[in-house]
Amino acid sequence: MKRKTMLRLAAAAFAALLCLSGCAGEKEATQTHVATTTVPVTTTTPVTTLDPGISEPEVEDNGWVSAIFGGGPFCNGERGLKDVKEAGWDTIMLWSVHVHSDGTLYMNDLKVCENGEFVGGDTMKEGWQYLKEAPTSVKRIELSVGAWGTADFESIAALIARDGIGEDTILYRNFKALVDASGADAINYDDESNYNVDDAVEFGRMVESMGLKVTLCPYTAMSYWVDVYKGLGSDLCDRIYLQCYDGGAGNNVREWYNAFGGVKIIPGYWCLHYNNSAGDTAAQVQQKLENVKRCSTGGFMWLYDDMKYLASPNKTADYVEAIESVGE
Repeated sequence: MKRKTMLRLAAAAFAALLCLSGCAGEKEATQTHVATTTVPVTTTTPVTTLDPGISEPEVEDNGWVSAIFGGGPFCNGERGLKDVKEAGWDTIMLWSVHVHSDGTLYMNDLKVCENGEFVGGDTMKEGWQYLKEAPTSVKRIELSVGAWGTADFESIAALIARDGIGEDTILYRNFKALVDASGADAINYDDESNYNVDDAVEFGRMVESMGLKVTLCPYTAMSYWVDVYKGLGSDLCDRIYLQCYDGGAGNNVREWYNAFGGVKIIPGYWCLHYNNSAGDTAAQVQQKLENVKRCSTGGFMWLYDDMKYLASPNKTADYVEAIESVGE
């Protein structure tokens, strides 16, 4: 914990010299696309388990993960970028990429890539680059694709069926432009509608050709996600996040761990909502992670858009401390 504290103090001193200005007129990105769902968790779907011989992600390589999802505040150049960087998170999840039928990419309601070019503007790009500028604890940025109520993976499937996954395709070119602008290290799958294994694996091959990793973020449909992991392989798919809130509130981390053949899971929880009406406190997150520590390799929080309104003992730094303390 001392290392994290030193990083925060150094980051705070450095960040005081910087100023991230917001885009005039931009809205909170989470108002249109909702990435969670109230659909009941599926408990009767047959589970396809992995062969025991399939290796799990190496903890030595990935370490204990502390990740946080954010929507508008992570895209609009808001103070959220400074806040999470100083707090000590090691993984930032930029939520959410939406794929339109013509291959145009949006970050929530903001158009970011078309015709193979990044059009999101300098404020957005510079904000993402700032996350990895020293001093920083941020080791990894992931682009989360999809959400509840969107057809992003259906669009991806149709574009791949039409054009393939080559470097000259509009899907590749637009994603490559977004990856270059964001400095992303991985593409996170939040498929909550298409559930087609072949489509997901083929998209993963495109991601792999860009030199990135693929991560999964299920809330239900266990057998689908296990088969996707099998198709991608553990070298390409190096993290499995699990939604343990809202539609996934009933998820048993150990069951998912067993279904994936002993691959350690990164459970996710929803912080207190902005008005403190629901959600988990930092202390509750810590206890929940302690209870599943043997089959976990970190934890993630949903959602900074709520968390930015909270104060001690449930501010941003408190949540990352809660996650990190379990991994010590």
